[in-house]
Amino acid sequence: MKNKKLILLAMLLTLQAPLMACGNNTAGEKKLETPTKKEIKEAEKTGDLAVEPEPANELRNKDSGEKGIYDLEFGYLPENFVENFRNEKYDLRTAEYKADKNPAKKITIQITQKDKRLNEIIKVPEDAEDIIIEKNTGKYWDDGSFNYIVIKDGKNYIYTRSTLDKQEAIKVIEEIK
Repeated sequence: MKNKKLILLAMLLTLQAPLMACGNNTAGEKKLETPTKKEIKEAEKTGDLAVEPEPANELRNKDSGEKGIYDLEFGYLPENFVENFRNEKYDLRTAEYKADKNPAKKITIQITQKDKRLNEIIKVPEDAEDIIIEKNTGKYWDDGSFNYIVIKDGKNYIYTRSTLDKQEAIKVIEEIK
């Protein structure tokens, strides 16, 4: 009888040791409560619902008729290009597209309305070439592995970094509406 208790105790400790070593203590913790449907309906009626407000610059643009950084659409991409990733922050929209079968061919487009944010992202070299796309002026430079274009289109700054040739990158920027 005593041997059975010792064996049972040894097995119990053997099975518990890995859990204790990993710090698994979720059994004793309470799970985070999610609001019920009834609570959500009550919050909607009282206006206590936690909703992210639209960025202030987007609200201003809706009133003025100008497009904000999230309203712009990419009208042209080279053939067989697919979206690699997208990141939309409060004041910066980033999208990267790459060739479906050739990941070395890609273009990254960043759009912001703030000078300060643009200056955090890039440093325009002094020998950058002046460029005009439609009615907008900007800068173009090539560092050997990437082509860079920075242009101001209305209130928006458009920055591209690509392995495409210059004319193809310009065509992509022209079709951002």
